[in-house]
Amino acid sequence: MKNIIRKILKESVDQPKRLFKYVEHSLSTFDDNVEEVIEDLEENLNLTKLESYTILFEYFIYIGVDPLKMTDFDDVSYYFDGEESVSILTNSGWLDKYLKDKTSFSRDFRDITEIGDGERFLLKLDDWEEFSCLFDERNLSSRVLQQDSTELYGWFDVDYENDIVDNLDDKSKNSIQEYVKEKGFIGKPISDNQYNISFEGDDTILTEEMVNDIDILLELIGEDDLFFDLRIELENFYRWSYESAGESEIFNNLSSKIEGFFGNKPYWGEDNKLYLDVTTVFYDSLVRFLNCEGKMPGNEHNYFLTVVCETLACEGDELTTPDMNYFYPDSSLVASDFNENIMSNL
Repeated sequence: MKNIIRKILKESVDQPKRLFKYVEHSLSTFDDNVEEVIEDLEENLNLTKLESYTILFEYFIYIGVDPLKMTDFDDVSYYFDGEESVSILTNSGWLDKYLKDKTSFSRDFRDITEIGDGERFLLKLDDWEEFSCLFDERNLSSRVLQQDSTELYGWFDVDYENDIVDNLDDKSKNSIQEYVKEKGFIGKPISDNQYNISFEGDDTILTEEMVNDIDILLELIGEDDLFFDLRIELENFYRWSYESAGESEIFNNLSSKIEGFFGNKPYWGEDNKLYLDVTTVFYDSLVRFLNCEGKMPGNEHNYFLTVVCETLACEGDELTTPDMNYFYPDSSLVASDFNENIMSNL
């Protein structure tokens, strides 16, 4: 065997061809049994297993054969960590040659619609919530991205003066006055005069003059038992508005990050499915998964979005959500929603 090795190596001028000549001889000797060839290269050429696999891959590529048609990547990666396994594909030139060859590097994902032969890739989802796996706080992103409204803050105390009175616009004030008149509050008894209200006549009943003075009316709504139900309704309107503004602001934050990551904005199709052009990140995402996990993405997962999410988790680089301990919705959005609630629902 040693004489054969010397003869083969001596006949070839440059080192790669010398090695290829020996690999060719070894494959012939062991009937294309890759494991035996690797052992032969390790033993007789004093190569490491990593070097042996890299050279074997280089040889197959040199003769126009996909190495992964001769051996399974899982069998190769059994001996190495993820980084070493990927180095074989990279250093041998396999990745450059076969990355976009769908017969060698699977890209048949159930959530991907391929247009042309790899010209464009469209991600197809049922709803926004499926994007939640991209984010560091999965529970929050899932609740905000789902189609139904969510409860971010739960029940909280509402300050009547600061939260309700200070946020009322003129239209809402007029609406409240009309509501009080239409619902027959005028003429009903109020508590003994304890509001520093001074009117001629009986000031223990609600008069139209009191209702027409918005400052007096708002003071009564905030204090008098006559308006207990209305006061509770206004507090609930404010809570709903606070929740709605917060949810809307966080949704915009998350959707903006999704758009920034993929380079395109999701859109609804005529089939009521959510589409996103992921062409610019498609191959990069597959390579990133391969580099981080040391596994073929198409063999591990049936869905491209899962590949992306698993990659971000593996890299520790998930998209970030706002810290709810310090997040407060824009006060102008809250006020706008609050007044809209009053106009629509009171």
